[in-house]
Amino acid sequence: DSELVVRQKAVDRLGNATLSGVGDSPFTEMGLFFDLSRVPAEYFVYLPLLADTLTGLGVTTARGEALDYSAMIEEYRQEIYELSSDVAANPHARRLELSLTAGASSREEVARAAEWVESCLRRNLLGPASRARLIDMARERIQSLRTMTQQREEYWVREPASAWLYQDQPAWMSIRSPFTKLHHLDRLRWMLEDPSKAELAELRVGLAGVEASAAKATRKDALAAIAKLPAEMAEGLRWELNGLPDETWRQDLAELSRGISSDLGVGSAAVAAKLKELQAMVLRRGRVRLSLTGNDASMDEALRRLSAVLSALPEAGPRGPEPRSRAMILERLAAREPAVREGGRPVHVALVNNGTKSGVLVLSAKAPSYQEHEDVDLVDYLAANVLGGSAGHSLFMRTWAEGLAYGNGVGSSLLNGRIGYYAERCPSLVATMGFAVNVASNTAIDSPFFVEYALA
Repeated sequence: DSELVVRQKAVDRLGNATLSGVGDSPFTEMGLFFDLSRVPAEYFVYLPLLADTLTGLGVTTARGEALDYSAMIEEYRQEIYELSSDVAANPHARRLELSLTAGASSREEVARAAEWVESCLRRNLLGPASRARLIDMARERIQSLRTMTQQREEYWVREPASAWLYQDQPAWMSIRSPFTKLHHLDRLRWMLEDPSKAELAELRVGLAGVEASAAKATRKDALAAIAKLPAEMAEGLRWELNGLPDETWRQDLAELSRGISSDLGVGSAAVAAKLKELQAMVLRRGRVRLSLTGNDASMDEALRRLSAVLSALPEAGPRGPEPRSRAMILERLAAREPAVREGGRPVHVALVNNGTKSGVLVLSAKAPSYQEHEDVDLVDYLAANVLGGSAGHSLFMRTWAEGLAYGNGVGSSLLNGRIGYYAERCPSLVATMGFAVNVASNTAIDSPFFVEYALA
């Protein structure tokens, strides 16, 4: 195995690059990370599709050949090892970045990988003609998020828990909170619709009928009004209505209907233009960091080529103000719960599914992170590891042996600065929590073994 050697290198006018050397490995990975932390609030609704505009629409190559999405995939897979875009985030550090990653399996592929990076950054096919593909991507992601809760809970429950924890970071919520992201994607779907004047008028009459039924009718009557809408729109509103609480479903359904009615008047050209503005705002040199992994010669070649690509991007201007911090979920909850309106912040919150016979616990508290270096922080971190892992004394093994949870355990993350307890498929949340508290409170840490275990 090759030894990993990490070093920082200053790149003129671009900032620092992190180079992770892995001996003589033939593989090279190059990652570009553009800062998203100061995106203005008016662009939050567009954030769920931003990464897809780089690699999901197609590009014009350096040779001038326009490739749609399918042709682009086919060609880059023949030329390089990997190409992808995403959003990298660490809410504890308030870091939010648009990422573009390319991989090469040989020194010869490095140049081609850098060329694909340039094509995605500067010649992606975002524009009015990309409407159909943008709708397809929105639909795919909407469907995935709507069916999320039909999967096993361990695959998705941590994301809503994190959303509650970091709800004061609206840009992060727009990309990482599944329900906020779904709401934005639903809006984008209808903003992209482009109905004719006559079709728009007819749709708005139908949505006004849904709003009227919500004001004075039963849920059954509201469903009858929804059924008169086009199939895709009706399916979405039925899904939303099914999850609305009895206390506020009328107001919520009316708000959703008004929102769709308004969004239908935006148009795909305006959406593409806003996404273009967002790209131009984010894709700037001086506000990007580079991460390279490979052998030294390949990384030097990649750095040289990426520096040329990034030098052609516009210079980053002054940083805008940080988006206003607000407790998004708590604000909505206060409108429903009198105790929250009166200033009480819930200690525990839950997503309720009355159709299940088991539950999941996702608990966390502040813990040491990489930013804390005092002795007391190091001791706290080691203490959090004492009951972790899968040894016989661990919470995992003891809880599992009692039949109180399947996957479970406690652990501390230096990256996120949180200690967390997780337990899934619990027949009784109360019993599982009580057992975990009892174990944590009564385990005597009086042997050098626990120090060695925590360090391991």
